[in-house]
Amino acid sequence: MRLQIVIMTIFLWMLTDPSDIREGFWDATQFNWHDETEQEEFESERTRRVAILFDCSLSMEFKMRAGETRRERALVELTRLLQKLPKNTDLFCVGFNERPTLAPKLASPLGARNRDQAFAFARQLVPRGDTLPADCLAVVLRRHPKLDAVFLVTDARAPNRRVAKSQALALAELQRRFGVTVHWVIVDPLSRRELAAMLRLAGGRLHVAK
Repeated sequence: MRLQIVIMTIFLWMLTDPSDIREGFWDATQFNWHDETEQEEFESERTRRVAILFDCSLSMEFKMRAGETRRERALVELTRLLQKLPKNTDLFCVGFNERPTLAPKLASPLGARNRDQAFAFARQLVPRGDTLPADCLAVVLRRHPKLDAVFLVTDARAPNRRVAKSQALALAELQRRFGVTVHWVIVDPLSRRELAAMLRLAGGRLHVAK
């Protein structure tokens, strides 16, 4: 079994091009959902249904080189994300580790008060357990099957390789089944090759927070 894992890791490493990773996703003037056409469509008059899944697993308590924890950095990125969401957004906030913690829907128009409520919800989550985004997203999509976009604010640290692979494949299947795109907002990222390998399995769009 260990030999198979090593062979698979080497195979993914050979297939992976680090240039697939788009670093510096956050732009001070524009929030690129996909491309300019899709950006205009997303910000059109129709109300959009967006879920933000905020990682509250124990690994988020790890301190980075700058001295701040991954959780503290994730809250900074959450603030930036909330500021860039269009006003015509119905927002669903979810804390996730081994199980989801769901906040009440924040209905459009999305203003300062709703954004503050979303941030306060994420800040009060108690870190515990492992990072299992697919299990939690499945629960969210069963309740809200017509989401337009999902954002995972996370360090993407699964407890082991087997779990990492199963979660990635499950996320790919959920996106296919429900027709939704997962946007990974990753703090304190793994290596570029590991991120690219994960993205090839899980799908979605990867945005590495600086």
